[in-house]
Amino acid sequence: MVGTVSGASVRLRKRIGYRNSFQASLAGTFEPHESGTVFRGSVGLHPLVKGGIALWTGYVALWCVGGVAVAVRCLLTGAPLSIGLGIPPLMLAFAAALVRGGQYLARDEEQFLIDFVKDALADRGAGDGDSC
Repeated sequence: MVGTVSGASVRLRKRIGYRNSFQASLAGTFEPHESGTVFRGSVGLHPLVKGGIALWTGYVALWCVGGVAVAVRCLLTGAPLSIGLGIPPLMLAFAAALVRGGQYLARDEEQFLIDFVKDALADRGAGDGDSC
């Protein structure tokens, strides 16, 4: 496991031998509860990766809109279409393939992280008599 624990916050990911920005990341907090402490967390892409995907997609979408405008102008004026108009759709397809490939490599990590936290909390609870 790789991650940080800071106060009541936790961020974990599975240690892998290669770089995969699209791997699952567990983020959670420990919250006081009447019977002890509750862990609330979620598994998904790191927020910076989500932001990067949104920026990339937005940029390419704007480029696609510009490409459509150029294509319409070329069709109306009879000017030849540029082969460069095909680049934005290819970039979107590349981005989609990159995300899908990264998620495929991380396909088992969500359950791994959930099981790791369950086991860690169960071991911790059994040792000191507290419930988890």
